Amino acid sequence: MAYKEQLSEYLEWFEDLSKEDLDKLFKLATYKTIKAGELYVDLNSERRKIAYLQKGIMRSYYIREDGEEITSQFRWEKHIIGSFEVLLEKKPSSLIIQALEDCEFWEIDFDVFQNFMEENPKFEKAKEKILHQLIIYYHKRIKSFIINTPEERYEQLLQEGMLANRVQDKYIASFLGVTPVSLSRIRKRISKKS
Repeated sequence: MAYKEQLSEYLEWFEDLSKEDLDKLFKLATYKTIKAGELYVDLNSERRKIAYLQKGIMRSYYIREDGEEITSQFRWEKHIIGSFEVLLEKKPSSLIIQALEDCEFWEIDFDVFQNFMEENPKFEKAKEKILHQLIIYYHKRIKSFIINTPEERYEQLLQEGMLANRVQDKYIASFLGVTPVSLSRIRKRISKKS
């Protein structure tokens, strides 16, 4: 999809802005691609960039001392990606962000983005919307681990729709806090219900 055509799609996210407003922001961004399996953010990276994912899916994960990878989140089309630990706390990243599919995204230096937001008050509402959605996402994620069973968490994941056939089972199991064998059992129980 061409850059100018893509702006119309982004207007859904930034509803109070014009194409001209978004054009100013996208002129500061760089269009990039990475292949499936490549890392967007590596462990201990100090990469102060954020990106708007146009195509593909990425996962964020941590590595335990025993080497086990624990998936903390998935991001797909129309999501913001970056290591918030690096961006907000100015610490090296303790998580890794990996492309699970070939990905296309618009990337911007976080400090440039912050300066742009301060100089362009029209974007304040869009910034608030992004932060609001991130807070809601993390609240729901924490709440689901406190209240829901792994089966309920899996059903919630299926409702999101974007992940069902795009992510390997081992990553889904890790995200849910179960083993791949448990995930298989959960799927069997759900298929018996329907």
